[in-house]
Amino acid sequence: MLLLVIILGGFCLIKFQNLNAIYSIIPGETHDYILERSDLYVEFEDLSQVGTDGRYNDISISSRSSFTVEVLDIDEEWGVDFEISNSTHSTSDYLTNDQFKYEFSNFIYYPIFESERIVEEFDIDKIKIGPEITHWFFIQPIEANWNFLDNFTTEDYYANIPLNQYIEGSFQASLERFEGEIIFDYDIKGTYTNESDESNIQFDHLFKFIWNETTGVLLGYRISSYLTGKYLGQNVYEEIYVICRISGYDMPNYKFIPGFIPGYTYVITIGGIFTIAVLTSIFNKKRKN
Repeated sequence: MLLLVIILGGFCLIKFQNLNAIYSIIPGETHDYILERSDLYVEFEDLSQVGTDGRYNDISISSRSSFTVEVLDIDEEWGVDFEISNSTHSTSDYLTNDQFKYEFSNFIYYPIFESERIVEEFDIDKIKIGPEITHWFFIQPIEANWNFLDNFTTEDYYANIPLNQYIEGSFQASLERFEGEIIFDYDIKGTYTNESDESNIQFDHLFKFIWNETTGVLLGYRISSYLTGKYLGQNVYEEIYVICRISGYDMPNYKFIPGFIPGYTYVITIGGIFTIAVLTSIFNKKRKN
């Protein structure tokens, strides 16, 4: 069983009097989103399933339709409470700053964790609806969060991540501040091999997220991921494509080129945060026996 523990330092609780200034949002504020594309295809051994819509908790969002996200409350401990609604149903949830950082850190390695999920929980009913909608709608628009994202564009960040000892491949990462937007692009592609649990996964994970720099409101995101191989000795395959954007926003395309390119080598270039920070690097670790 794969176990990855990511410890993120420097977290702190936020006092009530600072919350509104940090989040720049208020209870009752609403934002309409368009789910432009939401496609999922999954295989597990001899089973397969297609999903062409989106889902969040117990509601489904039709592809090419809209849904509304409303701020319900801003809490000292739990961050932002919000409600997601389509034309007929609604569901509520919350997002803390620590939760965002933890989830984002794991999302970098989505193909590996998704392979595990397919093997342990091949839920046809969920898959046939489509991909789960990402809920990073409201993050704190503070330098600490932009620096957190910038960490993924630095080679030093990956030195102490245990999962990397099983990966051979490459990644590209870019953080850009442009006209009041925080734009994060990422692509990691390669092969995950863990001989001790009979796992060998070839993957390409490409995504783009954009937030409003002043408010921390999510403007949109794209995901294009692919995985194929064996996990815990069982055959898995997945393709996922998602485009979701706030209504009226023109979601830019990917910065990096999609598609798995075995053996491809990149040149390393690093720029400064808030102009453009780009890192391309190669994983070529010795695997543990």
